[in-house]
Amino acid sequence: MAEIFFSFLFLISFICLIVGLIKPTAFSRFIKGEITRKKIGLIFGIVILALFILSEITTNTNETKVSDIDEKFVKVISITGNQLNKSEEFVINSKEIKFVYQCENGLFFCGGRLYQVGGANQDLFRSPGDTGNLSGEKILSVGPGTFYISIDTRDRAYKIDVFQGANPASIEEKTKVQIKVDDNEKYRNVSGFALTSENMVSGILTYSYKTDDGVYIIELDVYPQNQKMTDLELEEEYTLAKGSLKINDVNIQYAFDKGSELNGVVISKPYRGAEFVFIIGEKTHFGWVMKADSNETLDQAVIESTLKPFLNAIVPNIK
Repeated sequence: MAEIFFSFLFLISFICLIVGLIKPTAFSRFIKGEITRKKIGLIFGIVILALFILSEITTNTNETKVSDIDEKFVKVISITGNQLNKSEEFVINSKEIKFVYQCENGLFFCGGRLYQVGGANQDLFRSPGDTGNLSGEKILSVGPGTFYISIDTRDRAYKIDVFQGANPASIEEKTKVQIKVDDNEKYRNVSGFALTSENMVSGILTYSYKTDDGVYIIELDVYPQNQKMTDLELEEEYTLAKGSLKINDVNIQYAFDKGSELNGVVISKPYRGAEFVFIIGEKTHFGWVMKADSNETLDQAVIESTLKPFLNAIVPNIK
């Protein structure tokens, strides 16, 4: 703004100088005494020189401010796409990390979540579907360490630029990061159950479990909220053979889903799968167990042969 102002004054002064040199008497109202071309040239020459000096001072000041901003953060990685994705891991050597993000409008949810390998995780941005374009920036003091970003969306173009602070973190800060306990590792490393997919933006993890009669899928949905167990309800279709068990003082509710019906009569074996729910700390856990790639219905004991080992493995892990 200041540069435009000085440019305008500079232009006016230059025009006045030209007019004064051609017709000095044009300024007789404003200048006392004898009006000569030499006098006009001296006056407007000084004004033009003063404006030039002030303009240079202002420009240098602005450049210094921009330089200070640029020097505070250095770009580490850019992440782009338009579908569900997990970025490559990137190393941050500073305490502060800056994120500049944008997500174009679309019908589906668009969210980004930062994960630290050996550390915590937290939201970067969240945008419901059909709410317009999303853009912004966020600075977090969570470094140093190794990180990755999980993006949850569908058919919405996004871009995330990641910057680290120009000043590296101290050795003491790096040591503190190394001794953090990664809450997510408790979910990833469940003995006997292979983690096949992880999307903690939506709080969903999927495991597989191999038995003599096939492979079973276990989905676990983790919600960062605290609810009383009496407030929790299983989904409507999971209404058969309800039960409960207790592992490490954690109360778990479960129920089974009926199998296929023909004219209102259950055919084949009675159950298609089971759903369970429990709370640990401030996190509510919903999940279900089902045989992979199959609509086959199963006996209760067969489903429990996967359900109970999974619960006995994961509950002590995250307790």
